[in-house]
Amino acid sequence: MKAQLEPLSKLVRLPRNPKLHNLGEIHQSFNRFGFIHRIIINDETGHIIAGEGRADALMQKKASGAQAPENIVVKADDWYVPTDRISVPEEEEVAAAIALNRIGENEWDNSKTASILADLAADDHLEGTGFDGDDVDYLLRITAPKEKSSISEEELNVYREEKSHWRWLRLNVLDETYDKWHDFQKQLKLKNDDEFVELLLGLVEDNLIEAL
Repeated sequence: MKAQLEPLSKLVRLPRNPKLHNLGEIHQSFNRFGFIHRIIINDETGHIIAGEGRADALMQKKASGAQAPENIVVKADDWYVPTDRISVPEEEEVAAAIALNRIGENEWDNSKTASILADLAADDHLEGTGFDGDDVDYLLRITAPKEKSSISEEELNVYREEKSHWRWLRLNVLDETYDKWHDFQKQLKLKNDDEFVELLLGLVEDNLIEAL
């Protein structure tokens, strides 16, 4: 790997680069931190295999007459950009470019990220990080502790005591009486089997089953 400074206008893009770039976020990063991430170039072909978005953002700045970011060397003929040159066989460079970008996209620890970004947002220091207020709100929402139940321990104990006195019934309705069972429900305008069972239990308590 060779570290060097190279003229911005001479940097060559990878013909099959599949990655898209948010140049606005890159400009924000330049404005806040300067140029802090070297462009990687394949020495076998001269193609950029990591950092094409940074190169494009630098080209925009230079064309607009803006000041060069810190760590970019300005000379009379061009802006000179920090690069690293590596050797990758030409048939492997697209795969290497994907690997360099994809491997850097490992998952984040949402809780730690939310905490750090919330602190930055509180001081209005999110610019240039690649995150915005919506990202912070989302991370805080998914990492917030779940609300505890509003039922008190005393209420829960009362429920447990009441439930201990419940009696459970299992009703087996024969196939030949199933239709009659539901016809009877409809006649009595009962919504479901539970209401039917409550009616039967009421009749038992009132000693009316025998009368039926």
